[in-house]
Order: sequence, then C-alpha cells, then structure tokens
Amino acid sequence: MHPRRRDHRHLLLHPGSEPKLPFFKMMYLDLTLRLVIVYAMPEPAKKRAIDDITRFLAEEKLRHRVAHVLPLGELARANELIEQGHAGGCVVVDVEA
Repeated sequence: MHPRRRDHRHLLLHPGSEPKLPFFKMMYLDLTLRLVIVYAMPEPAKKRAIDDITRFLAEEKLRHRVAHVLPLGELARANELIEQGHAGGCVVVDVEA
C-alpha cells in the first residue's frame, strides 16, 4: 500500500479482546486511529453503524472472519474456544443445526 493512499479500514473488537497493532506500518501510512465505545453511542448512531456494516457485508467490502461454526449441542465447546482466545475469528453457534 502506498504511504499516501487514504484507505479506510475498520477494526472491530469484542469485549476481552486485546488488539495487536502494527505500529510502525501504521506510522508510515499516516493513519488515524479512532476508538469508539459502542455502549456510549446514541441510538441513531448505532442504527447507522449497523446499517453501514450490513451494507458493507452485502457488498463484500467487509468480510466477517468465522473460525468455527458449531451446533447448539456444542455450546460448551464454543465457549471454551472463545475463552482460550485463539479461535482466529468468530465462533458461531448455529441454533438450527
């Protein structure tokens, strides 16, 4: 990526996650990091964010990384994967499987 290119990226974190940021790469790309506490956002802003994320997913501009899909019967295993913190993506529980 060219250092002067203005390319917007988003990092979504869940509670308990610890971000690891490539500091030097970000510094040379002249990036701005903005942190948002979702729980403190006004409801209209939350709705706009949900709409934007839904649209980005539909347009394949944003990919949701799913590491595991488990049936409801393996809920305990899903919880273990999350607690271990090494899932490599989201753990999805399929309630219809």
